[in-house]
Amino acid sequence: MKNHRRILLAAVCALAAISPAYAQTQATETKDYDNPDEYDQTLAFTPEAKNSLPSVRILLNQITRLLDDQRIDLIVEVRNPPGNGTFTFTVNGVDISKKFSATSRTLDCNGTPGIVYRANAPMGFPAGTTVVSASVDGYVDTRSITVYPFKLNTPNRNFILFLGDAMGTAYRDASRIVYKSVLGPGGQPNFVEGFFSDLQEMDKMPISGMAMTYSTDAVVPDSANTAATWSTGNKTFNAALGVTTMDGDDCEWQPTGPNQANLPTVLDNPRVETLWEYMKRKYKYATGI
Repeated sequence: MKNHRRILLAAVCALAAISPAYAQTQATETKDYDNPDEYDQTLAFTPEAKNSLPSVRILLNQITRLLDDQRIDLIVEVRNPPGNGTFTFTVNGVDISKKFSATSRTLDCNGTPGIVYRANAPMGFPAGTTVVSASVDGYVDTRSITVYPFKLNTPNRNFILFLGDAMGTAYRDASRIVYKSVLGPGGQPNFVEGFFSDLQEMDKMPISGMAMTYSTDAVVPDSANTAATWSTGNKTFNAALGVTTMDGDDCEWQPTGPNQANLPTVLDNPRVETLWEYMKRKYKYATGI
């Protein structure tokens, strides 16, 4: 018993000794993944040293999904350009660099110099896996885009995409309990011994499914980005509509305050074609909201 106590006491002392060091290490390793300035940051570099390094980034989510010929903006950010290097952009190995133009601008709030290359028009791709790659003076970023086939096999039909908040299971359970726990026809209870005699109309739908609604920068999303995800097929960040990933100068535009003059940059995030735009362009659908 004494040996057990000695072992336990030693373990507690060791834990107490390493806890501050461990906590300090954890604090040192903490990264803000919502801040593009800290992407790929490791303990080998201080933030100041890292921010001075050249980097190339294609503004596409790691998981980008499109329909056949669904259009999306192709934008490349080059931070701390290594010089007057040659910019190359390929799609499945085919050089399309001539479809891009370069503009010097500031990419973040600390004044880091950079160049933004934007394709002159949104692009679409055939079904399959599309590999895009950007290169400047040996600094490379490569992304894969999954493109799904899409074809209407029946005459055009009207369809309604209804987007609503509070459609998760917890909210549906709560509304069912409140709405269907009252007395039914003849004064008979609708909810007896864990069973409902009648369900909500939503519960009676012949086909239903579940979707995870996390946004790219938060576990709890908002109405804007979830609606954008449903209508474009791609995740995005809170408060975003019709665009995909964050770009490096998002910190420059704010609705109020000293950055109000930079509001035009609110529209510089990479756009992705919505379902309405796609159906109208490809199949001549009449659309409305």
